[in-house]
Amino acid sequence: MSEAGSERRGDWRSEFRRTRCEGLRGADDRPCGLYRWRGNGMGNVVMRWMPLVLGVIAVAGIAGCGETPKDLPTVPIHPVKGTVTLDGKPIAGARVSLQLLQGSKPGDINPNAVTDEAGAFQMSTYAPLDGAPEGAYAVMVSWPVVINASGSDPEFGKERLPARYQVPEKSGLVLTVSEDLQDAVMLELKSK
Repeated sequence: MSEAGSERRGDWRSEFRRTRCEGLRGADDRPCGLYRWRGNGMGNVVMRWMPLVLGVIAVAGIAGCGETPKDLPTVPIHPVKGTVTLDGKPIAGARVSLQLLQGSKPGDINPNAVTDEAGAFQMSTYAPLDGAPEGAYAVMVSWPVVINASGSDPEFGKERLPARYQVPEKSGLVLTVSEDLQDAVMLELKSK
């Protein structure tokens, strides 16, 4: 190819060229980069962000996304499922949580669940839907009005259930989790 042919518009060799930095700016007064794209100016941006993008990908690969942490307690976990009703009708979006009756301390991980449209739930402790460790638990249920459900941090309003259901000592709901617990738990709440 002739010298004139390589300078034609659209030839990649003429569009992508190596530049040298003089001070902090290139010869055309744009910020200096290792390579400069003469066409639409996007090559310079791509080349500047490429090391960051490759670094993030490498870190994500090394971190092993989704692995279970090795420092989790190795206590037996048993499946716990059930249904929550209020005055005989299933409630959707209620939060069910368990607190040990004996030996509970701040910082303990409490099994929890959220009810579906049919009022059904399945407890989670260390992983989604894994169940709960053996023991006797006070059951707490909360069913707040959802003000804004968008985003990762929804806003909640007024509680729709009587306050006693949010206090472990007053809820009156007790559950014993063991390997013998096979049937679904029925949490029948009253509005009054």
